[in-house]
Amino acid sequence: MNVIDRILEEAKGLTEGQRLSLAHRLLIVDQPGNTEEVENAWDIEIRKRIHRYDEGKTMARDANEVFKDLDHRLNR
Repeated sequence: MNVIDRILEEAKGLTEGQRLSLAHRLLIVDQPGNTEEVENAWDIEIRKRIHRYDEGKTMARDANEVFKDLDHRLNR
């Protein structure tokens, strides 16, 4: 079993909140500090995406499908 698989198995024993916190920390670990400009840009982008979704111009995907696709791409 590789390190990633072992960590995943251990993470399965966490509560949902703990897993979300871990995922967030992993996502930001190598990110430079966010500036107000970056936060504002993301706020605008999020609002645009919600608007497109509300208008039926885009569809939602189950997070499990998204992460499965990412895992597949990263493990090629």
